Amino acid sequence: MPDGQEVTPAAAVSLPSALHGKVPKAAEAVAAELWRLNGKDRAQVFKAFNKLPPATTNSMMTSVQMTSWQGPLPPAAELERYNHVVPGGAERLFAMVEKQAEHRMQLENHVAREQVKQSGRGQIFALVIGVTGILSAATIGTMGHTAVAIAITTGSLGTLAVTFLVGKRQERTSRQAKTG
Repeated sequence: MPDGQEVTPAAAVSLPSALHGKVPKAAEAVAAELWRLNGKDRAQVFKAFNKLPPATTNSMMTSVQMTSWQGPLPPAAELERYNHVVPGGAERLFAMVEKQAEHRMQLENHVAREQVKQSGRGQIFALVIGVTGILSAATIGTMGHTAVAIAITTGSLGTLAVTFLVGKRQERTSRQAKTG
């Protein structure tokens, strides 16, 4: 607003809707009076306010505090506050954390068992492929087709070797990712 322009009380104080009814009427009246002043007078009021001793202004300040924590449970003081808000709230929170931990352990055990089964099946399939390749190559080799026998042997054993090496690399990468 330009300096010296009069402002009507209705236009003077435009509080956010969240503050309506929460700010004392006296504060609304002070804000309205401040807006009625011209820019120069308003600046003088703010300068005067800034010169007040800290003891005076500290009682006028608003404090906002935020806390955070890592892990499944908050600090003990927060748990006490949970109990004040919701009777037995801390116990319910503990039960929820314990249930989640148990669920996670069951999943990890299931995954570990399935990986062992998968590894065992993979070894059986590798044995079947290897034995079949070698027997086929031996049979074809005895028929006089040595080049084909060598190709079959190289192909089946090479496939097994590459599959084994790729699996080991993936296992190592996965393990490194888990350990960070």
